[in-house]
Amino acid sequence: MKKQTLRYYKQFKAERPAHVVGQFSANCLQYAKILQVFDDLGDSVRIQCEPEEENYYDVYGIPESDKEKRQLAESLEKGCWYVFSEYKCPCCGQWNRADGIGMCVGYNDPCLPFENNYVIDLMDSAVKQFNIHS
Repeated sequence: MKKQTLRYYKQFKAERPAHVVGQFSANCLQYAKILQVFDDLGDSVRIQCEPEEENYYDVYGIPESDKEKRQLAESLEKGCWYVFSEYKCPCCGQWNRADGIGMCVGYNDPCLPFENNYVIDLMDSAVKQFNIHS
């Protein structure tokens, strides 16, 4: 195992207890390996985000309780994001979308896998798509 993979593993164990359930250590190791492969591909894959085009309240409605309204308003102050992964075509160099998810709210950095639970899956999709097209 690479030293960086081990560092990622320890970071997932320390920072993601709410997302990683079941076989906690095995899941953390799996996520660390995905992140390592993603990093090893360098500028052939990437995670990006852009402001969500749709209004959060139009999609999910307005919460009923004052507490939920306040909590959501605080989360929305950090932005509402569409986060996506891309891979670069090895033949033409064009960036292609691998996967994405919208309505990501409450993140300081929605592109970080240790903060946004969806990012590791987006990274895995980019790696798989890159490998298919290589």
